[in-house]
Amino acid sequence: MTATLTTLYSYAQTGPFGDFIGDGDLVVDSSGDVFGNTTNGGANGVGTVFELVNSASGYALSTLYNFTGGNGFGPIGGLIADANGDLFGATSSGGAHVLYGAVFELDKTASGYNYSPLYSFTGGADGGLPLSDLIADANGDLFGMSTVGGANGGGTVFELVKTASGYNFSVVWSLTSSGPLGSEPIGKLAIDAGGDLFGETTGSGAGGHGEVFELVKTASGYSYSTLVTFNGANGDSPNGGLIADANGDLFGVTVAGGANGDGTVFELVKSASGYTLSTVYSFTGGADGGVPKGGLIADANGDLFGVTGNGGANGDGTVFELVKSASGYTLSTVYMYKF
Repeated sequence: MTATLTTLYSYAQTGPFGDFIGDGDLVVDSSGDVFGNTTNGGANGVGTVFELVNSASGYALSTLYNFTGGNGFGPIGGLIADANGDLFGATSSGGAHVLYGAVFELDKTASGYNYSPLYSFTGGADGGLPLSDLIADANGDLFGMSTVGGANGGGTVFELVKTASGYNFSVVWSLTSSGPLGSEPIGKLAIDAGGDLFGETTGSGAGGHGEVFELVKTASGYSYSTLVTFNGANGDSPNGGLIADANGDLFGVTVAGGANGDGTVFELVKSASGYTLSTVYSFTGGADGGVPKGGLIADANGDLFGVTGNGGANGDGTVFELVKSASGYTLSTVYMYKF
């Protein structure tokens, strides 16, 4: 399979409309309009939320919000949207406590979007520096991860509970700065129908190669369980978050390790007794690409799509598809970048 690249909009470095799009997901609405963040630029130089408005003649850029610093700056993760078209995200820094970031909402109205700060991190027991996308459950409660702070110094998994009057912040779990209970959480969480949360850490496990964890929801809170520990040979440094299929199997990428040292796509197969790690593909760093980043998406057939940071015919990375069949997955390069 091959594809043709269409550029919807090209940002000018350090421009008035923002520059350096964040690492998280874009949002596409039913009209085909695209929403996202820039980490820098904009009217105040500290990032924007933007919309690319779809029309018969192409896409037109609209800046929905310019961050100021005091209400957050440098959003790195992407956005999510609710059924009303309200947008939610997090900034990696700024906020009421200057350095540690904030969670925000852009409320959609007939005349545009209104910015609402939902929570500003302190860098203490509540955590700080959220770098990834948020997720939402069926009640509209928001979940995310911060990379520093918490009771044990290794970051937090947090929840913003939706109420009639706003959102109430709570720490779901405090990770450790080292050791068996996770450190350096990264990427987007996944959530199942029971409210259990799944995520990745980069700095824990034997040798510090990272792990995948589950936070099991109980009547009294959450309990931490390690699903797999990476050791280099089976992957190193998971990145980008997890996705789940209808069976509860989990999929993700590691940026290094694997059979060739250039990263992997992995699956955690769910069974009655737990999860079993399976390597879907090990990149070589050659024509197939290497150093996969940013997580995966899946189509209705279960085919997986992602990007690599290097390799390919031009050495500048690829867009890849892993085509699902009865016998496993076959790699197909969809597009090869050339800078």
